[in-house]
Amino acid sequence: MTNLAFLESELDESPGHTPLFQVIPVPLEETVSYGGGTARGPAAIIAASQQL
Repeated sequence: MTNLAFLESELDESPGHTPLFQVIPVPLEETVSYGGGTARGPAAIIAASQQL
């Protein structure tokens, strides 16, 4: 994944611009009882958001 921007943000990133929110990807795999892979969820969401 090369672009880490959620939804390919078109917001102005100039100094002094404050975003309304930030998406913080937290790969957490603590409580899975069967299988695994939830730690890859945040990266998959960001990658898929590029195509919306």
